[in-house]
Amino acid sequence: LAGGGERLLTFEGLMRWSELRGMVEGGELGEDEVREIYDRARGEEEGLDAEAFGRFDAMVGELFEDEDEDEAPTHSDAEAAKEAKANVMAAITQLTASDPAGLAGEDEAGESRLLSLLEALEASPSNRAASGTLSEPDICGCWELVYTNSGMMRFNQGLTGLATTLPNGKFGSLVQTLTSKSYASDCAYEERIAVGGGNDVVASVDGDWSLKSTTSLLTGEPSLIVSVEPGTVKYGPTATKADHWKSVRSMNMLNLVYLDNDVRVMRGNTSTDTVFVFRRQKSFA
Repeated sequence: LAGGGERLLTFEGLMRWSELRGMVEGGELGEDEVREIYDRARGEEEGLDAEAFGRFDAMVGELFEDEDEDEAPTHSDAEAAKEAKANVMAAITQLTASDPAGLAGEDEAGESRLLSLLEALEASPSNRAASGTLSEPDICGCWELVYTNSGMMRFNQGLTGLATTLPNGKFGSLVQTLTSKSYASDCAYEERIAVGGGNDVVASVDGDWSLKSTTSLLTGEPSLIVSVEPGTVKYGPTATKADHWKSVRSMNMLNLVYLDNDVRVMRGNTSTDTVFVFRRQKSFA
C-alpha cells in the first residue's frame, strides 16, 4: 500500500497486464526494459500507484514514438530509382525542346543540373551496369540518342558531320542499333539530317561492336566499355570507308555507366563529363 492507503501495482502484477505481456512475448519489449521503466516510474515507492502507472504508460509510449520516428516511411529503392530517371528525362526534354540531342549546348546551367541528375541516376539501384556482369545481349536494341554534350558531336552537328556540309542542313536524329549473334556483333547508325522543305537526308554507318570489361584510365575502377569499329558511311549514292570520316570516332570508345530496360548512359573514356544518353526504341525485335 502507498502512504495514503492506495494499493500499489507490483512488477509481477504489471507483467500480468495482457497488452504489456503481448509486447514482451512479441519481442517488441524486453522484460529487462520493462523492469527499468517500472523502476524509474515508481521512484522510491515499492510499486506503482495510479500516478506512477500513468508515468510508466507514458514512458512506454514515448519509446515506441521514437521508433516510429526512426522508421519514418521513405521512398523505396524502386521509387527512388523511378524518380531519379524521371528527373533526368524531364531535364533532357527541357534542354532539347528546340535543340535535338542538345547539340547547340546553349543552356549551361541546365546542362550542369543534368550532369548532377545523371550522377544520382547512376547511383540508383536500378542501374544494371553497376553489377559489372553485363553481356552484349543485355544492351542489344535500337537506341535513339536523346542528349549529348560531346564537343566533337557539337562541332560536327551530329555523327557524320553532314549537317555542316549540306545546304540548310540541320541535325534531326540519330539511332544506334546493336545486334549480337554467335558469329558477329553488328552496329548500325542511322542519322537523319533535315535539309528544308520537309525533306531529310538519311546517312547510315555500319560496323562492328563489342562489350569489354576493363579498368578505367581515370579512376582505376572496373568499367564496361562499348567499343565500336565503324565500317562504311553511306548517304544517297555515296559510300565511303568510315576511317576517312573523323567525325564518326566520337562514339568509338565509351564507358557504359548506366543501363535499365529503356535508358542507357555512356561517358567518355578519357573525359567522364562527356555524356551520351540513349532511349531504347520499342520497335526493336
